[in-house]
Amino acid sequence: MLRKITRNSRRKEAFAKAKAIVMSMELDREKILETFYLYSGEDREDEERAALCTQLCEESAEKIERALVDRREADIQSCQNALESWAAAEAFYHLTLTDEATAPERITADGVSVSAGECSQKAKVLLEEKRVAIASIWGEGGFYFGRA
Repeated sequence: MLRKITRNSRRKEAFAKAKAIVMSMELDREKILETFYLYSGEDREDEERAALCTQLCEESAEKIERALVDRREADIQSCQNALESWAAAEAFYHLTLTDEATAPERITADGVSVSAGECSQKAKVLLEEKRVAIASIWGEGGFYFGRA
């Protein structure tokens, strides 16, 4: 009985150590912000807009880091760049949703009409492409041939 308790406590300690390592894993915020600006084409000179972009990148990075808690460190390290690109794409998608929520649906001038909503659809495609790149960590993707 004592041997079983000792074995279980060792397993718990090992799990706690592994979890602490993964929890301490942080995505590179500067790299995420840099990639975000490449995707969005935003102007960094507008301080209010830059603050919004930085906040969206921070929120996306935190969300992904929380999702990584139960993943193996080797898996995370092998695709850290892809995770940072995913965070940037997610922040860009949220920016387009924010912009569309505050802009008119359609603007017409001199017979030319521009519709809102197209940018977020394209940003969502980018986000999904970046998510596919990290699907191996989540065990997503691929095909299953067989019976369920």
